[in-house]
Amino acid sequence: MPPAPGRCVTVEAPGSIANIGPGLDILSLALEGVGDRVEVCLDPGSGSVSVEAVGLVPGGRENVAYGVVEVALRSWGLKGVGVWVMVYKGVPPGAGLGSSGASAAATAVAMMLFRRPFSLNEAVRLAGEAVGRLFTWPS
Repeated sequence: MPPAPGRCVTVEAPGSIANIGPGLDILSLALEGVGDRVEVCLDPGSGSVSVEAVGLVPGGRENVAYGVVEVALRSWGLKGVGVWVMVYKGVPPGAGLGSSGASAAATAVAMMLFRRPFSLNEAVRLAGEAVGRLFTWPS
């Protein structure tokens, strides 16, 4: 259950198509009408992280949004701050449309909205690190 209203933000991020010509995964195009919506609420003092999901993805630690929150709290040295996240999947998982990237980007931007000054570079770093941790290739 989310904390009291007023400490929540909602962010949407589009799905995407990558592997464009010689750019491989460096270049991509955002899709109109296909995206994820993420609601993030802070609960100072609780210290717990909760991620729920509506759609065909798991909640909890298996969701990339959890990793974004974890990376943000660790990077910023915050302890005792609770975060509740609800992921509304609009990008179908496994379809090659950037499903995990959309959730990660929306969660990272939402987390940055609670931090000043807002840094798009920091949001990209948070999302990238969380996605990288989720999809680590076995050695």
